[in-house]
Amino acid sequence: EEMKTAFFLLALVAFVASETYVIPGSQAYINDNNVLQYALTLENLENAFYTQALATFSSANFTAAGFNSTVRDLVTIIGQHESTHVQALGLLLISRGATPVAPCSTYNFNFTTLGSFLATAQALEAAGVSAYDGAIASLTQSDLIPVAAGVAAVEARHSAFINRLVGVNPFANYTDLAISQSIITALAAGFFPVNCTQVGSLATIVPADNLRNVSAYNQTVFNQTAAFLNDNNVIQYALTLEHLENAFYTTALNSIAKQYFTVLGVSDIDYAYIQLIAAQEAAHVAYLSAALVARSAVPVSPCTYNFAFPNSTQGVALFMQNAISLEAVGTSAYIGAANLLTSESILTVAATIATVEARHTSYLRYLFGNLTNNAGGNVPFPDAVDAAFNASFVLSQAAPFIVNPSTCVNFTLPVSANLFRPNVTAITSSSSTSAGSSTSASSSTSGSASSRGSSSSAASSTRSSSASGSGSSTRISTTTSARSPADSLIVSMGVVLAALALAF
Repeated sequence: EEMKTAFFLLALVAFVASETYVIPGSQAYINDNNVLQYALTLENLENAFYTQALATFSSANFTAAGFNSTVRDLVTIIGQHESTHVQALGLLLISRGATPVAPCSTYNFNFTTLGSFLATAQALEAAGVSAYDGAIASLTQSDLIPVAAGVAAVEARHSAFINRLVGVNPFANYTDLAISQSIITALAAGFFPVNCTQVGSLATIVPADNLRNVSAYNQTVFNQTAAFLNDNNVIQYALTLEHLENAFYTTALNSIAKQYFTVLGVSDIDYAYIQLIAAQEAAHVAYLSAALVARSAVPVSPCTYNFAFPNSTQGVALFMQNAISLEAVGTSAYIGAANLLTSESILTVAATIATVEARHTSYLRYLFGNLTNNAGGNVPFPDAVDAAFNASFVLSQAAPFIVNPSTCVNFTLPVSANLFRPNVTAITSSSSTSAGSSTSASSSTSGSASSRGSSSSAASSTRSSSASGSGSSTRISTTTSARSPADSLIVSMGVVLAALALAF
């Protein structure tokens, strides 16, 4: 495991270091470092949290609470992942000329029972997912985007697993929340003692487009650019995969009687969660289709598929195995396509869908592992960072399920968003800050001739900035009370989730 982690860290730094788009010392480069410092601050918190918890609660504590013998082992893996995230982000920052933010010597966790630990873990993991989803559109260096999306997906896997342990819906909505830095830091502030100023001294991250000159494009001109059309191609690609998943679940649940799920050991609540996954895939289809129509594009139609499930327990097993594979490939498809997008709002939406797909994968792997008495062989989160798959590979994996894929899958494959981004020479260097600075990156424009793209289309706006206020700081109270830090975060995240539920 240690050799695997070391190899991963070296490969990650080498992968990101190969990107030469953003000039070191520029405002964009510094802002990317600020995003990494923000992520590291939260990962330091989670790492310390799991280290303390695992030192406090033994396997006997978990089994005494009614959990099976593998649960503590899986929590241990979560802790290892958080440690790997800390190491990876630290190495990335060092490679970029910055000094990684140090962890606090202590944190205010204050859990005394296994139940209070799991409740705090539930809130921390949910906040971590929303933090990554909310920050991803502030990254300008394209190779950082799939890394952030891959970490977010693993945090979502953790979150779904913890939610299921405590009896909470593992995937309450068809997109996750994308929450701003200011709200996340306010929610987490109670965990940081007064003598540890890391969270309070974080530089404010800004949207990537603030670091580029977007004023040169009015809406009419921008809508005709290749970047806008390429974003449409990314959405068509995502819709193609969502059509497949939607048909998969519809066919399976119509073909296999519920009694065979019951015979195999699927509880009523777990069957309801499988139905919810199916409903969320249908919601993804509807959402992406509406987005394309609003962007003056004709959504791709579903193909004819060759799914076939016997009405038996064997059909249930076949369904579960294929569901795990499809959800995992779907997650990696979104991660791999994230840096093809130029529109920040669409990128945020894609990130929030990717983390829901990751939640589905985690839940299904854990459920199938328990049904087959092989929980150890079906770890809900086998890697510290989920992989990024390119479109050609993903479509090759989907092709066996599609009748005549060469004629049905007929959209234009998206290309790298770097083709539509400004030249490195057009990004203004900052003379007042260094690459490792913790001061806020200026939001002044650079001299760029292009942007990541911004559309005023209602369909390309994210749920985090919608009129419902689900991710808006004006709708969420961060006022503290006599509650413990954990209780305050749990209650506040509950308010956020409730607001999102009411919006839909």
